[in-house]
Amino acid sequence: MKQKALSIISVISVIGLIVCLFEIVSLHGEIDDLNRTISNQYERFNREVSSIYSNVDDKLKKQASILSEKSLDYGEKDLQNRTVEIICTVVPKEYTPGKTTAVLVLDGKEYKMKEKNGSFSVKASVSLFDEHMVNRIVFDTDGVRQTEDISESRTPRWDVLPSVYATKSGQSSNRGNTFTTSGDCTVTMESKGEITRIEKVYLVEYLDGEEKSREEIPKDGDDNRTTFIFELNKGFELPTGSTLTLCTEVVDSEGYIYRNIIEKTRATGSTSLDYSDLLWHAAEASIYSPEGELLWEDEIMNVAEIIE
Repeated sequence: MKQKALSIISVISVIGLIVCLFEIVSLHGEIDDLNRTISNQYERFNREVSSIYSNVDDKLKKQASILSEKSLDYGEKDLQNRTVEIICTVVPKEYTPGKTTAVLVLDGKEYKMKEKNGSFSVKASVSLFDEHMVNRIVFDTDGVRQTEDISESRTPRWDVLPSVYATKSGQSSNRGNTFTTSGDCTVTMESKGEITRIEKVYLVEYLDGEEKSREEIPKDGDDNRTTFIFELNKGFELPTGSTLTLCTEVVDSEGYIYRNIIEKTRATGSTSLDYSDLLWHAAEASIYSPEGELLWEDEIMNVAEIIE
């Protein structure tokens, strides 16, 4: 009888332990849920506080500003002369017609602004491929000067001109002096502002810097296409020590040329491939005029040439 009672107590104890374990697991789950809830509430609170500070800061800046309106835009671009217009237009909160004058300070140089119906504007021709700093606007009314700090940088190369990217997937191999490469090539043009289309795409082979062949990639009838994918499966005979460079050249709707390197290797005379110069992987497309004059080249390419 005593043994039976001990067995019952043991069973009840085990059941109690199991129940306690389930309760502990459930409690852990509730604690985790509570921690997640607290964390989410804390993050939301931080976002709301940051938003409030940002809104207050914006309102204080607007209140302290002597301008009621301000705009910075781009005007006409001239790729041949490598220039573009930066157009600045501002409306001061207060001014005296016929007496208030204004100048834009851009890259430390002053440009006189013209006034019309309380709006002051100016067009400044600047280098298309350099970074520029719009410093400030200075108003003058009978010798009393007021200054609005702008301190905004502009890089027209990235704001105005399209960006062209070219990549190649697949495999490459070298047998003796025969270099073989295969895979898909993807060429993409990203327009900036006005729409620029891809008119033509070429695959160009250079051997030791000299053009050896040029092949136009057929279009499929879509005149508004901004992405091309084509198959590349070719072999090249390379003298030992020579350098093969494969490029894509995109001609845009204005006739300008964007050149990307998709493959570059030095012939070693063995089965190994020499990819010692790989900096071109990170380079942006070089830009050429319709006549073939180099207008812009990524600085990375200059470093690559020094390494070679």
